[in-house]
Amino acid sequence: MFFYTTGAWNDSTGWLSTASVATWQGISCNEDGRVLSINQNGNLLNGILPVEISHLSALSTVKVFRNALTGTIPTQLFLLPDIAFLDLEENQFSGPIFPPELVNAAGTLEVFRASNNKFTGSIPAMISEFSSLKEFWIAKNDLSGSIPDSIASLPSLTDFIAYKCNLTGPIPENIGNLTLLDRLAINGNGIDGSIPVSIGSLTKLELLFLEDNALTGEIPVSTAQLVALKTILVYNNMLVGEIPSGFKDLANLEIIILANNTLTGTIPAFSSTSLVWVDLMNNALTGTIPESIFASEPLQIVYLSNNALSGPIPANYVQASNLRDLWLDSNELTGTIPGPSDAQQLPKITEILLDNNRLSGSVPDALCALREAEPVQFSSLHADCSPTPPNVFPNNVCAVGCCTDCSSGKI
Repeated sequence: MFFYTTGAWNDSTGWLSTASVATWQGISCNEDGRVLSINQNGNLLNGILPVEISHLSALSTVKVFRNALTGTIPTQLFLLPDIAFLDLEENQFSGPIFPPELVNAAGTLEVFRASNNKFTGSIPAMISEFSSLKEFWIAKNDLSGSIPDSIASLPSLTDFIAYKCNLTGPIPENIGNLTLLDRLAINGNGIDGSIPVSIGSLTKLELLFLEDNALTGEIPVSTAQLVALKTILVYNNMLVGEIPSGFKDLANLEIIILANNTLTGTIPAFSSTSLVWVDLMNNALTGTIPESIFASEPLQIVYLSNNALSGPIPANYVQASNLRDLWLDSNELTGTIPGPSDAQQLPKITEILLDNNRLSGSVPDALCALREAEPVQFSSLHADCSPTPPNVFPNNVCAVGCCTDCSSGKI
């Protein structure tokens, strides 16, 4: 292997020496001295993965993540009786990602990581034969075709990572059969159709990445049953309808990004105290902004721009001590602009965008004081501080040097 992967290895301790193979860098052996594992992650390997490693008949694990290896996968690897873990990520491998010989490993392979390469091909229907497969990572390759329904027959699957690999067609309707699934990332493809109702059966799912596709229809009410959900990214699709009201009860929710769809209805009163990022901008949402959003101590980002939200700005936003960005511009908000009651509030704020609303009154002096104290950190404060013709006075008077952008607002 050393001769085939030319270049300056970052660590070649023991290789080509007379020392026991078990002491060579990245090699693990059993008590009989037979090689079980090769781990050369991030070790500056160049060249090809030699077919000779398939002569190691006890080999179960090959890890060559983040190197510069080229060529195809030696298909003889799939004939090894105990092969269970293949990590080929972040190299320059090419050729078919699912050669016919792969089926020989169907009974043993548990982890197949092949993301960030130059592989071609499609996910075969025979993927269902890989009964032990837990992690299936094929993102950022030059693949084609759709996700076969047969993938839902993998009883042990916990991770399906297939973003940015040119997949098309719908999400299988039976995706809910993957009841152990923890991470589903199929974003950045050409996936169309609706989100299957069965997805609500994935009660162990923590990460759901569906953004940058061509999904249509509504977000199923059943998604509110994803009780373990921490992150949901479904932005840049063509979804309509309301955000399921049951989202308010997702106690573990940390990040929700549904921007750039055509969602209607109101924002759920999220009860999660773990919220960090809420991005619902560029939809058609109505109603008021729930105060509960700002009750989450780790909250950093709130993007609600370009909707039709009404009512006042929740006064408790100033109590969100980790808040960095608050974008409320281009809505129908009314009332006065709340400001901090002391200089200790909003210590991490960087941007507050309030322009193009129906707010009244002056921009609070306390906000201007924050801008004056931290002009580099607090870099953007937008308000309707230019007059709206035929009015002579602006909706929101702002002290000189305080607001960084003045719009004319709405009458």
